[in-house]
Formats: sequence, C-alpha cells, structure tokens
Amino acid sequence: MRLFPTKESLPGVIWHDNNCKIRAVLRNCENPDERDYFNDCLLPVDVFHFKAKHKITDNYCNANCNPAQWPELQKGENSSEWRFNSSAAEQVNAWIGGYQAVVREMQVDRYNFFLDVMSGWRPSLNALVMHRDGFLEKILALLSAICRMQKLQLSI
Repeated sequence: MRLFPTKESLPGVIWHDNNCKIRAVLRNCENPDERDYFNDCLLPVDVFHFKAKHKITDNYCNANCNPAQWPELQKGENSSEWRFNSSAAEQVNAWIGGYQAVVREMQVDRYNFFLDVMSGWRPSLNALVMHRDGFLEKILALLSAICRMQKLQLSI
C-alpha cells in the first residue's frame, strides 16, 4: 500500500502475472480496509501468463483475473488485440531488473534520470547486441534463401 497510499492514487488497471495470488491474499485479509483496497482497480493477469502459465481448471483465476473478461482492455469489440502490450512491458521490466544492483540505493531524482537515459539508449543497445550476435546477417541470409526459393531478387 506504500506504492499507492490512497485509493485515489490507484491506477484503473494493474497488470501482473500473479494477480490471482495477490487477489487470494487480499480476500483473506481480516482488515476490511485492506481487503477492499483494490476493489475499484482491475487486476488482470498478464495475457501471456494467463494463456501459458495458468491452468484452465483454476476457476478462481478464470473468474477474477482473466483479462478477456474486461472488454475495455481490448482494442475493439470481439478483438484479440489489447490496448496495452503487457508482454512488452514484462520484457522491459525484466531488462530494467538487470540494473537493480545499480539503482537500489539511488535517490528518486537520480533513479528517474537513470531510467530516462537508459530508456533512450535501449534501442541502440539492442541494435549493438543484435550486431554483435550476427542477428542482422542471419536475417539477411534467411531472407535471401526465401527469395531464392521464391525466385525473387533481394536488393539491399
């Protein structure tokens, strides 16, 4: 509750890969203020985790954390596209988590600066890693092979 000190500070949606467990803990709280704190906030499970990691037989999770039960989270009626790419957010969080030892003791202003700078550098860092690992050459070789199979000319 430190992150969201008042109910008014809660976002409308908190995506998390383990929201079913969080809901179960909240449901068992004896203090009604704590138990009902997130009642006005949607707590869906991350889309990837829901499809890949949660059992179909988990009735509690299906009833309370299935992101598909909230149409407002999807781009349109009966759409399979989501307004928020929770998988991309998960990847960015994992990437940022790699810097936890660096930022652990930082003051808020320095942390925000660090995050801003690193977010700007991330595409360049990704390109450097892809270049280092020969990723672009592998993609070009694959495209060239596909073009040969299709008897197309690849011009780069």
